[in-house]
Amino acid sequence: MYIEYRIYDTTSNLKEAKELSDSIFNKYSATKVTPEFDSAKPVFSVIIIKNKESIGYIDLRNKIEDKFNGNVEVDVGILPEYRNKGYGKMLVAKLLEEVKVFQEIKKIYWTYKNTNLASKTLAEISGFKNKIDLDENQTQLIFKNNY
Repeated sequence: MYIEYRIYDTTSNLKEAKELSDSIFNKYSATKVTPEFDSAKPVFSVIIIKNKESIGYIDLRNKIEDKFNGNVEVDVGILPEYRNKGYGKMLVAKLLEEVKVFQEIKKIYWTYKNTNLASKTLAEISGFKNKIDLDENQTQLIFKNNY
């Protein structure tokens, strides 16, 4: 098994990362993308590649559209056939390793539907804390970039 990563930041071409995230999210998610979230461009992306095939992504997107203030939101997706095999954990670990050098990123927010146990678990084991109940359907966790 050969695993590699592609890293994209605001100085890179984010087109490949956005195309992959859109294709995974739109094809496999029952959730509708809100116009606000869809228009929030990634500021940082990591794509995981297994045997030369892109199998997942994790994006950090501006929390407030068009105005970067150090707070970003996680968007993550893994192709269904690669879920529950540790690739999500690998993606988050790589993201957090890479984002250490971006001192402009202060807080990373991870919002999940309360019914999405996989997302909740992945966020918690990756170090996201400070639970905020947004409403009866959604919860948010925060990771502080203290590097």
